[in-house]
Amino acid sequence: MISRTLLVAALAALTLPARAAPVPPGVEAGFIDQPLRIPVEPHATTWDAVLRRVRDGNPSTRLVEAGIAVAASDIADADRYPNPELGVELDEGGVGGPFYKPSVIKVGVAQTFLTGGKRDRARCAARRGVLVAEAALDAQEVQAMAEVARAYVEVLEQKYRHGLAARALELALWDRTLTKMRIQGGDLGDAALHRMDAAVYMAEATVARAEGARAEALAALPLAWNGEPGEVRDLAGALPLPGPPPALEPLLEAAAVAPGVALADRRIDRAEAEGDIARAARAPDVTVEAGYVAVNGLDEHGWLLGISVPIPAFDRSQGDLARASAMARRSRLERAATL
Repeated sequence: MISRTLLVAALAALTLPARAAPVPPGVEAGFIDQPLRIPVEPHATTWDAVLRRVRDGNPSTRLVEAGIAVAASDIADADRYPNPELGVELDEGGVGGPFYKPSVIKVGVAQTFLTGGKRDRARCAARRGVLVAEAALDAQEVQAMAEVARAYVEVLEQKYRHGLAARALELALWDRTLTKMRIQGGDLGDAALHRMDAAVYMAEATVARAEGARAEALAALPLAWNGEPGEVRDLAGALPLPGPPPALEPLLEAAAVAPGVALADRRIDRAEAEGDIARAARAPDVTVEAGYVAVNGLDEHGWLLGISVPIPAFDRSQGDLARASAMARRSRLERAATL
């Protein structure tokens, strides 16, 4: 990266006011009497415009943003309650051997009641899932901004390098003109002029390389927001100079709320909520059944009431608990690696 000293020199050189100066003989007309300026095309973009393009056009950001709507749908899913079941049984009966079997009709409704706070824990996990999706969006936006910032700074760096190379070429032309004047006065020989010509050629080659690097950086900048190469012709604005290094305490405070750390914290909370759901699933749900039974032929009828409870003898959510514990441990490791 370009050093601070070089940036200071570049900004100082680029902001020098125009000074009236005589044009020495042998120098291209109009070259020295114009201040050095980086040309800005009519459709030059700015940093704020680049940020808007990244927010609106980055496909990765839009993909993560769509995940928020998916996570929000889990909240509605967590509010679901088991539907009641309607059952109708008909036993036609009949005559078989010495026994007479009357027909029986049973009509019943069964409703399962959730226990162990399953709905509350599912809602909690769903809300934490939304927080995870929002934190992932923040982290993705920061990553996209970092990528485009690197590309933007690369363009600015090549822009200032091109300006420095043009200034060096200007000085080389001045030196060659002065050398010619001293040769005419008899102070120097022709070898000095050859050296000045070589210096001018080298400066021109440096300007050409800087222009090529600048054009390449400009072409690569739109790729940061999935744009078309060449849609940015130039940049407007200046590159701010780096300030003194900040204190350690503000950096640590900022690291605690950085998008990557916040995302890891949200994932830990979500994994813990998944563990709560798995533990709540161990509590068996109660199904209550009520119905009506009629026995034709005997003119008998009555009401039915039943309760059923599954026995958690084998399935005790062992796999879900292990998975939630592993996810929480992985999220804690990710958070430690982020800091």
